[in-house]
Amino acid sequence: MSKSLIASGWRAFLKDEGGQELAEFALVLSAFSILAMGAFAIISAIASGQLNSQQTSLNNAAVNADTL
Repeated sequence: MSKSLIASGWRAFLKDEGGQELAEFALVLSAFSILAMGAFAIISAIASGQLNSQQTSLNNAAVNADTL
């Protein structure tokens, strides 16, 4: 192989943007994944707070029922 053939092959490879779509898709997918993880963390914190509130209410009701 001649040097010009190798050089032209490298130039064609460097100018090729065929993998660019895949890289952009990976970036968008990772951004959505990070947003989803944040949303799930917020939802789990809210749900945990609600469950703790309900548990406290049930415990208070049980204590009040025992004193009757």
